[in-house]
Amino acid sequence: MVLRLESNEPESLREKSADVLAVKHFVLRRERQYQRVRREVEALENIEKLEGVTRERISDSVRLFVWQRDKGQCVKCGSQQRLEFDHIIPVAEGGSSTERNVQLLCESCNRSKGATI
Repeated sequence: MVLRLESNEPESLREKSADVLAVKHFVLRRERQYQRVRREVEALENIEKLEGVTRERISDSVRLFVWQRDKGQCVKCGSQQRLEFDHIIPVAEGGSSTERNVQLLCESCNRSKGATI
């Protein structure tokens, strides 16, 4: 719903419009807060999953293959600094340490990825 205010409209309509905008801003702020809390809960749930997971080391042959395939650079931004081997599907979500599930990411891109798939 879009309200357009003309200078000749009654003051009460302008006040109602301001009230509607205030309510919308309040709802949006609450929704952002809810989303933040939901992400924090998901992160805590992932920590619990990781406690029972034994992480196998990525083999040297897989590391060499991935390094050559990804040309020694981050697959997202192309950086050649601070590279890390990243599981595309996280180990906690059932991902393996095979060539198909490992990629090179720089530290920055890997941190921004987090535990998302």
